[in-house]
Amino acid sequence: MRKILYLITQSELGGAQKNVLDLATALKYRYKILVVAGPEGNGALFERLDSAGVKNIRLRWLRRAINPLHDWLAVWEIGQVLLKEKPDIIHLHSSKAGLLGSLAASLFRPKAKVIYTSHGAAFSASFSKLKKGLFLWLEKLTAPLKDKIICVSPNEKKIWLREGAAPETKLAVVANGLDLEILSKILPADEAREELTSRNAPLFNALTGQPDEITLIGTVANFYPDKGLPYLIEAAEKVFQQTDKKIIFVVIGDGLERKLYEEMVSARGLE
Repeated sequence: MRKILYLITQSELGGAQKNVLDLATALKYRYKILVVAGPEGNGALFERLDSAGVKNIRLRWLRRAINPLHDWLAVWEIGQVLLKEKPDIIHLHSSKAGLLGSLAASLFRPKAKVIYTSHGAAFSASFSKLKKGLFLWLEKLTAPLKDKIICVSPNEKKIWLREGAAPETKLAVVANGLDLEILSKILPADEAREELTSRNAPLFNALTGQPDEITLIGTVANFYPDKGLPYLIEAAEKVFQQTDKKIIFVVIGDGLERKLYEEMVSARGLE
């Protein structure tokens, strides 16, 4: 039975991690599966993998931030896992894991097939021009080390081609899947409102009495820089300055920047 090793940078259960979890649990009966991730995040990915009976390893040095010392230690650490586990396929997820994982694979497991899913090109994200240029250069540098680069949408593929980050022959579009059983668990609007208010006392009090006169504006997101939640908080402040209508903003989620967003909300008196 062939072995697939999935490598991802962080262990919170965001979109990329959910994709890894879905792949690992779906393929565990056809392949030997190993999921490897860095220490950052709340560890929810490891918990879900343990519950699903999927072997996983928590690395020490794989971090999201750029640090030359940590990054080379991570390459060595990943390499030791590759030497021990001898995977046939190495599937890299997220930009940092893609960079360091492809280097480690070329040095320690050159016979393995290397697949890379960036989950959104870092060189097109909301970083400074200098940082985006660095990410683009690194993607171009390591593209030859990858057998296939998966884009999650046709638009992402266009971005890779436009920037010359990799040849078209290396690029493939594979959209993220959705477990159709989840659709049956999505609540209708009225029931969803009732569930939300039962979990949040201020929201319950605000909606009690005249719910039809209140407009709810909400989002569900990982509390992560790329999601742009500070823009929503700033927009909410401006809305309340310009109207007397009864409007409630609801943000559902969790993540690394939760405390920052709570402080932004508090500083603007939007609790």
